[in-house]
Parts: sequence; structure tokens; C-alpha cells
Amino acid sequence: MREKVKGIIARRTRSQIKLYFLIFIVVAGTLASVIYLKTVSAGEAVVTLQNQERQLVLARSAASQIEFFLEGLRRDVLRLASVEDVSAGREEEARKTLQEFIDNAPTSPLIGFARIDKSGKVIVIANKKRLRTGERKDFSYRDYFKWARDPQNRNKAYTTDPFISRVGVSQGKMVMVVAAPSYFKNEFNGVTMGAILLEKFAETFIDPIKLESKTEVLLTTRGGRVIYDRNGLLNQNLVDYAKSKKWQGWEEFVGEFEKIQKEEEGIGAWSFQHVGASWPETQVIAFKTIRVGDESWKLIIINHKNFVKSYMLPITSSQNLGFFLILFSFITGGMLFVFIDHLSHRDGYLKGYKDGLDELFSKKKGK
Repeated sequence: MREKVKGIIARRTRSQIKLYFLIFIVVAGTLASVIYLKTVSAGEAVVTLQNQERQLVLARSAASQIEFFLEGLRRDVLRLASVEDVSAGREEEARKTLQEFIDNAPTSPLIGFARIDKSGKVIVIANKKRLRTGERKDFSYRDYFKWARDPQNRNKAYTTDPFISRVGVSQGKMVMVVAAPSYFKNEFNGVTMGAILLEKFAETFIDPIKLESKTEVLLTTRGGRVIYDRNGLLNQNLVDYAKSKKWQGWEEFVGEFEKIQKEEEGIGAWSFQHVGASWPETQVIAFKTIRVGDESWKLIIINHKNFVKSYMLPITSSQNLGFFLILFSFITGGMLFVFIDHLSHRDGYLKGYKDGLDELFSKKKGK
């Protein structure tokens, strides 16, 4: 009877050990999974932040270069506008002055100058190719000409948003203009302006700051209108665009974009749906303000979140391997434990059975 009780206790002890070991495997596996997921999430957050900081450094660099270039051109245009031959509107003398300046100018997005008379007609076009296409055209409807006629803007320069050029080497292409009023004998006598080819502007200041081929860069006005983009958003107001599309997360996008308009620089993330796309994508951004005279633009660098995650691949590959090795070790160890326990239990049972038979046979012989 005592041996039977001991056997029952032994079997129950083995069952409890198996149960405890199973619980240990489940708890340890769950804990390992939680730690793994938290580690991956924390790693992604760190890599994302580092890339956003990198984007912000690039945005600061580009904004600084753009401001330096535009401010230098503004000074040049103001100086040329005050040269007597130019301000007086003497065509040949003004042409010689402007042509000499552009011929000696270093390679840059600046492609030429023009002189408009007080009625709004182009009287001089100067560029390195010496193309005069568009002279005598009327530009009195242009915003910069209307701005220049205001006496309060004397000795000031105006930088336009991009528009399609109608004259010179840039005809049919997107340009920006830096314009200044010319005064002669204390009276408004027209406009002197320098033209910037947007394509060269992008090649010089925007393309170098892209982290990869799919990196996007936007230039927006203070009111949120896009003045530079290569994905179909040009001249669209981003807030109005979001309200018309209404993708999942568009309200958060509007809130983030409006916050950007109020800040000098920063980083962030939003959900955005491109023109022609069927669904939105998560993007990480960095932005910097560009001061352009009395106005300001926002330079926004955008990368897809999956691109940022690609930096994690070497790390996550090692983490995945380690995680699966740990789980494999737990599972294999548990199976091995159960197998050894069954073997030892079977060997003990067979040994006990043999000893019992031997004892029974010996008792029969004794009789």
C-alpha cells in the first residue's frame, strides 16, 4: 500500500513538473515576444527620428542657400534698376548694361534680365543666348508690374511665385522673377527684372537634398499654395486639396500642415494621398521657412515611412533571427524534456515490472 501511494505521488509530481514547465515556456515565450516587439518599435522610432533630423539639416541647408541666392539677386536687380541708362529706359544703353551683367554672371538659375517701360511693354531682353523673343509684349497685367507701380514700393524688390514665361530663352517654361521699379527724374518709369528658370533652380537647390529618388520636396506659400512640386500639386492649396480628397486621416493632415505654417522649422509625420492615388501613405517630413523679402515660403522634405524603415532591415534581420532562435530553443527544450521524462518513466516502469516478475518467480521456486 505504501509503495502504491509513493507511485501515485511520483506520477503527480511529474505531472506538476510538466505543467510548471509548460507554463514557464508560455510565459517566457510571451515575455520574449513583448520584448522583441517593443525593441523593434523603439528601434523604428529612433531610426525615424534620426532620419527626420537628417532631413531637417538638409532643409536648413537648402533654405539658407535659397535665401542667399535670392537676396543676392534682389540686390543686383535693385542696383541695375537704379543705373541711369536703365532707369531712363534708353533701349540700347540699357541693353548693353543688362547684357554685360548677364554675360559676366556665374552659372546659376538666373537666365536673363528684362526692362519693361512704364506702360508695361518689354523694351529690352538680355540673356546669354541673346534671344529677344517677346520684346514689345505687354506685361502690364502681371502682379509684379502692378506692385512696382505703387510708390510705397520704391527701392524695394518683389519675388514672384513660379509662372509660365512668355518671352526669351525661357518661353513656355516655368520661371520666377525678381522685379524692382525703375524711377527716372523722381517718376515711375517701368520695371527692371531678373528671371530664374525653375528647372535650374530645382537642380541647384532642391535635387541635392533628396535622400533617394522617391524623396519629394514641396515649396509652399504662407497661405499653403504649392509653388514647387513634381507630382501634380503645383498651384493647389494643400488644405483645399485635402478637403476635396478626404482620404482616411485627411483631418490630421490639415491640422499638421496648418501647424507647420505657424512654425519656423521642425519635423513631423502625416498621411497623404497623391493625385491619382487610390489610398494614402504615411510620410515623414521636415520643414524650414524661407524668407523672401516680406513674404515667406515653406520648404518641406517628404519621405515615405517605408523608406525610413528600410534603414532598420539589417537590425531587424538580426533581431528576427535571435527571436526565432530563442523560441526554437524553448520549444525544442520543452519537447526534449517531455521526451526524456517519458523515456525515464518507461524505463522505470519496465525495470519495476522485471523486478516484480523476478520476485514472483523466486517466491514460486521457494515454495
